[in-house]
Amino acid sequence: MTVYLKENGQKKYLKGKQLVPQVSDLFIDKLYITLNIPKEHQQKAIQDLLAAENNGWLSNAFIKKSSYTNNWYMSTDNPIGDGAVLFQCQPKKESHNFLRIEFNPAKADMASIKTFFDQFVPGGYYDLISKGTCNRIDLTVDVSFLDATEIIASYPKMKTEKHIGKGGKTESKYLGATGSNKQIAIYDKSAEIIAKNKKKPGGLKKPVPEHKLLRVEMRLLKLGKSLKELVGLENPLKDLTLIAFPGVLSAAAYDLTWKLFLRVCDNEGTAAALSYLSSEDKKLFEERLKKEGRTDWWKPEKIWLGFPAAIGKVLNVKGFIPISGQV
Repeated sequence: MTVYLKENGQKKYLKGKQLVPQVSDLFIDKLYITLNIPKEHQQKAIQDLLAAENNGWLSNAFIKKSSYTNNWYMSTDNPIGDGAVLFQCQPKKESHNFLRIEFNPAKADMASIKTFFDQFVPGGYYDLISKGTCNRIDLTVDVSFLDATEIIASYPKMKTEKHIGKGGKTESKYLGATGSNKQIAIYDKSAEIIAKNKKKPGGLKKPVPEHKLLRVEMRLLKLGKSLKELVGLENPLKDLTLIAFPGVLSAAAYDLTWKLFLRVCDNEGTAAALSYLSSEDKKLFEERLKKEGRTDWWKPEKIWLGFPAAIGKVLNVKGFIPISGQV
């Protein structure tokens, strides 16, 4: 039986004495889109974008080298923060589309993005979402009360590529080869926030969650489709298996053999880990995996019900009327 208690106004669900991991609603954490413009309109587009820079819509500060000639940030208040919008045009290679935009829909000011496109880009925001090519979309959830050391992740035909940790503790893991069309990143969000805060000694620091926070990202790349075409996307999370072992590293539950076995499961797969054991031990460890592994919290079908709202945040945007004199 699952019950909950309230701590600092937040519900904490428990089954027995264990906290049940809580999964957030699905959101889009990163989005890359490119858009082509006919050659006869490109020079006029560049002139309009330079005018947008002069009017304060764009800033070329903090820009690094890229494969595009013109690079700007659309967020001038905090151009390199979570809400930053990178906008690029005029690629150095003819094979690339003329315009490119990179942003985090969960953090960016979508009304400003739409207004900018409608005023300064041929075809406006409608062309971006209906004719632009989505090169990357990160479908994301946050999981409370769990970290990367307490989870075994698997996906058909995907190998766990990297484990990165400090002091022997796993902070992030990646499924899927570099350069493939689908990758999964699972990492300690709190550790990431702490690392970023250290790089901003005099700036505004982001609050660090009081509890464990695990981020799960399904990164879809090289899609070759527009955002509107992604509305009917089949659930890519349905084959992702996440088995949790909450508290496996706690002092009270310390078991060196079990800990090492779970580590091998995570690195090489459960079948490979079990193959190292004798027939008798294999049976015992199989039973323990079933008994102690928590799967009731991870429900891909339920999570995917939030996809229409997540992509709708990008598709159904209302712009605003700019202040007089800005255009």
